[in-house]
Amino acid sequence: MNAKEFLERFGREEAERVAALSGTNYAYFSQLAYGHRRPSVDLAERLVAASDGRLDFTKLLLKAETAA
Repeated sequence: MNAKEFLERFGREEAERVAALSGTNYAYFSQLAYGHRRPSVDLAERLVAASDGRLDFTKLLLKAETAA
């Protein structure tokens, strides 16, 4: 799943935990979720590991689609 799906499914508290474990913060995670930023390859790998594989590496690297 991508960051937006993760945030919607697991909520802010879990997103904050995953962000902290991966060396970033919730504000940056939120920017990833809403397509304002893209993670580096290194950060995407750390986010996947911190989420126990719930986040998808490829989906994290793709820009989140915005609603029309």
